[in-house]
Parts: sequence; C-alpha cells; structure tokens
Amino acid sequence: MALSDYYENTLLDYITNTPVYLAFSTADPTDDGSAIAEPDGNGYTRTLIPVSAWGAAAGGAVTNTTQLQSSSVTGDWGTLTHWALFDLLSGGNMLLHGELDSSIAVASGLIIVLVGSIIIEAD
Repeated sequence: MALSDYYENTLLDYITNTPVYLAFSTADPTDDGSAIAEPDGNGYTRTLIPVSAWGAAAGGAVTNTTQLQSSSVTGDWGTLTHWALFDLLSGGNMLLHGELDSSIAVASGLIIVLVGSIIIEAD
C-alpha cells in the first residue's frame, strides 16, 4: 500500500494541527519510546510547539518554520542526538521521533534554538 502525495500532505497537516511538546534525548527513543533518555534537571523541560510553528506540508514533509527555543540550561544535559514529540509536558505519549541534524553537546548557559530542524516525513 502507498499513500498518494496529496494524502501524505493532508495527514501531515492534520498531525501538526495540535500543540505538542518537543523533548530532547541523548539516545534513539525507538518506536515504543522505551529508550528515550531526556535530560534530568539542570533547567530541562520540554518545549511547547504551537500549531502556528509548523509550515504547510509539501512533498510529503512538514517542518517547523518558526523558532523553537529550549529552556535555559543551568547544568550539563549531555550530548543530545534525537528529538521526540509528546502530547503532554511531562509523561504522556510519544507521538513521533527523529534524529537531530547534528548532535548538540549541552552545557550550562546554552539555549538551543531550532528553525527548520524538526522534520516530519510521511515516508
């Protein structure tokens, strides 16, 4: 089975029509979410991604078109390699996950700013 290009874009627009929370991980979360390794403490919290942060789906993909900014880092978060989207600020259900374009070593004083880095693809 394969989805048409039109339907892929329609589904992606539907998926991004609900606010979600961006989580960072120092490991691949895996599809069941069992391996997510979010930073603990040191100012870490998930980042709200409002509906308005997403562009329109095109070519079977959608990305954040507005700036997403992490909380202020007050200590070491480790090296972030992956991201995941959740339905709640804490706990909740992992909806999607992916690999960062490049890993980010996070130390005190850093604020992570991402534009166009959270890409959801229908394939």
